[in-house]
Amino acid sequence: MSGVKTLTIISALVLFMILTSGCTDSILHLNGADYPSIDHRNLQPDYLVVEDSFSFQDREVSIKYYIDRVLYEDAKNTDKYVYLYDEIPDDEWSAAYYRSFVENEYMDEVYDAILISLRQVRDGMSLDDDEYAELISVYVQSIPYKTDNVLTDPKYPVEIVYDDSGDCDDKSILLAGLLLKEGYDVVLFEFGSDEHMNVGIKSPGCQYKYTGYAIIETTDINLIGWERIEIGDDILLDSAPLVISLGGEEGDSYSACSQVQEIYDAFEASSASCGKLASQIEKGEAELDALEDEIHAMNDRLEQMRNQGDISGYNSYVPVYNSKVNIYKDKSEDLQSLVNRYNECVGVHNKILEQQYDRKGLYEYIQSL
Repeated sequence: MSGVKTLTIISALVLFMILTSGCTDSILHLNGADYPSIDHRNLQPDYLVVEDSFSFQDREVSIKYYIDRVLYEDAKNTDKYVYLYDEIPDDEWSAAYYRSFVENEYMDEVYDAILISLRQVRDGMSLDDDEYAELISVYVQSIPYKTDNVLTDPKYPVEIVYDDSGDCDDKSILLAGLLLKEGYDVVLFEFGSDEHMNVGIKSPGCQYKYTGYAIIETTDINLIGWERIEIGDDILLDSAPLVISLGGEEGDSYSACSQVQEIYDAFEASSASCGKLASQIEKGEAELDALEDEIHAMNDRLEQMRNQGDISGYNSYVPVYNSKVNIYKDKSEDLQSLVNRYNECVGVHNKILEQQYDRKGLYEYIQSL
């Protein structure tokens, strides 16, 4: 999300604002503003099949649905500017802008097409409401993340699934629309200063920044409510968002956050343990290197005594040499034990990080540790 540009048209005395974003039937006219809408042509639909596969829980999920190419082209060619005719606070028109993408009437057929297939997966796996929210989230997260430095406006959901790619606001719009359609209480989180966007789902547990909503990152596979969100190299998301309501306040909430928190705590504990063990291993390796140098020097001395015929000195020095070798062996075994513990720690860390499409399985896993 790249910010806002403003232009003043003096002859019309209109403030023309263009929202550009990298990471919103007839034209809507709300509170003195015109927001994007799709001028959908009355043409024969041209449906194309879309097939997606992604990992969820303990299996590979495949879904298939149909998307209208005509609707896609109409959405892609939509004027995606915001035209402001009155002085409207930035947070108000920005919220209305993104709602115009989520709530566009023509997106209902896109949501329905996707959800028919996802509901079949839900029913086949006997998923509860929390797991179903996770399934929808993982589906959107699995769509390839891609930014466009030229076409920076948000995409309508039909564009995302047709292109099979999107950035942070594109994928957040799609996920919010799907969850809202399925009766969940969701919002959009807009992080203006970080040029980022993701989704919030009502949760009594792991809410983000006292918003009442658990965060869902869409650019990568993340558990719902996962605290550690990276938005750049070693840059963690930590700012307070603009919360964009989507009118689903009476909807369902996500209630598995206590398990997510336990998984997160195990991840943080493994990170700390791995770091401590890595430091101990580094120290142990340095000690072994120093001992090895001493043993080589002592071996050279023994060879010198033997060559010089100093049998008495040789015999009295051998126990000293052997003692040093035994110390090396003991320290080497201790170091190997540290390495084994480190590898186990890394295994826990990586499993949690790499299998966030399976909250249920990860929770069972950390309970077994």
